Amino acid sequence: ARGWSNRADTLTIASPAAGSSAQVTLLLSTFVSGSTGGPIGVLDTPVDGSTVSGAIGVTGWALDDIGVANIRVYRNCLSIDSPATCQIVNGNNVVYLGDGPFVAGARPDVEAAYAATYPLAYRGGWGVQVLTNMLPYISTPPAPAGGQGTMTLYVYATDVEGHQVLLGQRTIMADNDHAMRPFGTIDTPVAGGTVSGPMVNFGWALTPGPALIPTNGSTMQVVLDGVVVGTVDYNQCRAGSTSHPLAGQCHDDIATLFPAARNIKEASGAIGVITVDTTSLANGLHTLAWGVTDDHSSAEGLGSRFFNVLNGASSLTAALVPADPPESVLGKAEAIVSRPMSHEAVWGRTGFDMNARWDVLTPDDAGVRHAQLTEFGRLELWMGHGTTTGYLLANDTLRPLPPGSRLDSVTGSFTWAPGPGYIGAYDLVFQEGESQIPFRVTLVPKVADITGRLRGAVDLPVASAVVSRGFTVAGWALDLDVWQGAGIGAVHVWAERRDAPAAPVFLGAAELGGSRPDVAAAFGAQFDRAGWTLTASGLTPGVYDVTAYFWSTRTGRFEDARTVTIAVR
Repeated sequence: ARGWSNRADTLTIASPAAGSSAQVTLLLSTFVSGSTGGPIGVLDTPVDGSTVSGAIGVTGWALDDIGVANIRVYRNCLSIDSPATCQIVNGNNVVYLGDGPFVAGARPDVEAAYAATYPLAYRGGWGVQVLTNMLPYISTPPAPAGGQGTMTLYVYATDVEGHQVLLGQRTIMADNDHAMRPFGTIDTPVAGGTVSGPMVNFGWALTPGPALIPTNGSTMQVVLDGVVVGTVDYNQCRAGSTSHPLAGQCHDDIATLFPAARNIKEASGAIGVITVDTTSLANGLHTLAWGVTDDHSSAEGLGSRFFNVLNGASSLTAALVPADPPESVLGKAEAIVSRPMSHEAVWGRTGFDMNARWDVLTPDDAGVRHAQLTEFGRLELWMGHGTTTGYLLANDTLRPLPPGSRLDSVTGSFTWAPGPGYIGAYDLVFQEGESQIPFRVTLVPKVADITGRLRGAVDLPVASAVVSRGFTVAGWALDLDVWQGAGIGAVHVWAERRDAPAAPVFLGAAELGGSRPDVAAAFGAQFDRAGWTLTASGLTPGVYDVTAYFWSTRTGRFEDARTVTIAVR
């Protein structure tokens, strides 16, 4: 259909020493000159019209009938921009922000849909982290950085023949004036770059408002594949000297862009550094981030990126190693998913606060445990000493655990810090003895911290119902921002009489954890136990407002409520 012809040939590989041979079928696609098309693909994040702060992911996928040469991210050119930074791309006046590297294996859904029709479908996913604090400040007075105001992002894919296609555009509202978490990024290693031996990891971090990042770097932890490997030597200027200047004496680019930050005014520098020995890592793809906590207990992951490790190889060998080889297929999924479910307790937590509490993960009716992460988040599980092996389930096959993850087969602990390009649902399964422990981890787009993310309803009694003195109050409630479970710690039900003066009556605390497949279908399988119910009694005849108040485990307070009006006879 695209002007190509296919020819299948068989390649025989023989090993005389082993006395064996193997045959491989090769499919050669030949294109008629001038018949090839441009790239196809999608811009998945950020969400159009969303309010964002700090670092966000610009992610999606792209394929081409020959190959995609690059993915480039731009924003709209503004009146406060220097004309030298603006350019016209396909009729749009834009400012270049960065390239989106491809990540092999990040989008098994794209691989499943296009592997038969497009080359390199296994590496169709791409992603880049954009620090919105470095976007312009569109307010009074305007500034080149600060990340405040409405902007439009454009993403273009260009194939090896020069065809350029707009994958999508998104309008975002950057609101860093109201951000509460640390921000910054990693300068080295280069995203997608290759390192060996000692790796010098430079970056910078600040925090908004009256908060301060301790200048000794004790709360700035370097997270490699989700595991803390050390802390940062902080409070430096851009020159990289390990001698820390006096307060107010740093005048590098970061100090100039954010002079009001308390770490700049009262300490000195925003730069940090650590040297990581990569010889202790396996060759291949890894993730690196900094987990930073300020003195107001706000924690955030900064600078998440992929990088390649290649030690012990000659320069010739290194040149021959593909940067993004296909993922290994380790077997059929049925070899693990047919096993019985483990009954061992599983504990977990998310985020970059290493003092955060551990929660028990409860399986759904199918035995699957669910966890939700925002992009560039961090997941930590503890499954016990019998958990020795783990896999990514993709397209009915077993594959290695994702890059940026690590399973300790001695302790049964698992960490994963997904890098740019990972979005959507990923199925993991771990082997515990002869049993399996399946997980579904859903990565969602990052948006600004907001409240009002609870959802819920009172299903029984229905509005205007007439009930007897003993009746059932039931419904569902969930918090969209929790990492696992429904996120509701309590539902308290009260009744307030409308037709006569009377004090409100506490009907009781509802029983939580009721099965709600309808809610799971609407909001995700994580919320399949969002149901609650209460048997109420003791009300005298009259008309009442019955209100259910929802307690969020994320915020530690009652965040929302739902009311129905009924008559008690």
